[in-house]
Amino acid sequence: MTGPEKYRAGYLDSLERKLFILRDSDGTPNPELSKVIRRMQREMGSQEAFVGLVPFGSSALGYGTRERHGEHHAQSDIDFALLYDSSLNSNVEKKLGRIKDSEHRKYVAEEKNAYPTHMPGTDRYDLNSELMDRAFANPHETPPKEHVRIARAVALLGMLAVGPGVDEYRRLIGKKINMIPDEYRRSFLNTVLREILDTEQSKEKGESKTKMESRMFPHMVPERVSQMRQVRRAMWADRLRKVYGLKEEL
Repeated sequence: MTGPEKYRAGYLDSLERKLFILRDSDGTPNPELSKVIRRMQREMGSQEAFVGLVPFGSSALGYGTRERHGEHHAQSDIDFALLYDSSLNSNVEKKLGRIKDSEHRKYVAEEKNAYPTHMPGTDRYDLNSELMDRAFANPHETPPKEHVRIARAVALLGMLAVGPGVDEYRRLIGKKINMIPDEYRRSFLNTVLREILDTEQSKEKGESKTKMESRMFPHMVPERVSQMRQVRRAMWADRLRKVYGLKEEL
């Protein structure tokens, strides 16, 4: 059995032990992920309102590929979300967007880099405390889309977030969550957890399997995959409790 075959054979077990696997689909380390994140973080760090970056997707879960296998199996992107606080600078999203675009152009122009980078506009999230306080104080009056948007921002901050404000904002938001009325806090945290799991289980339109399933274990029985998902849910719930200092288990 070759190295890549061994890696794929043990991949499900690895997912039940590790929340993050910074490798390619053949098991080799993925240095491009760290390189891109360090580069973006360095350039964005001059902005006071910049909180951090959150890598996710195949490059953070060990099933990215640098090879092209026909029209429908291109190189993997390095996906990451951008976190900021607009209360410190109302124009920060545009400023950070310009920095990202500039660094992206420089990066893809360097032939030695194997990966493209991908960050659609929807993956930019505001951690403005006033917006969160207003939503938490009036949960029944908060529009569902706003409820989900805030939950997704909290979910991303609890993932593999890196940046100058990550630790501080985790403490601040954890305190806010612990002060939410019990009946709403449980609902909100379940939404946060669902946003994390949905981020991991990305599917192409019309596809019955996730990208991870198609690439790493196309012949795996659904029951085993479902078991892995349940284990990861418990792992994520434990991480959220620790990262945010929650007073109860999820």
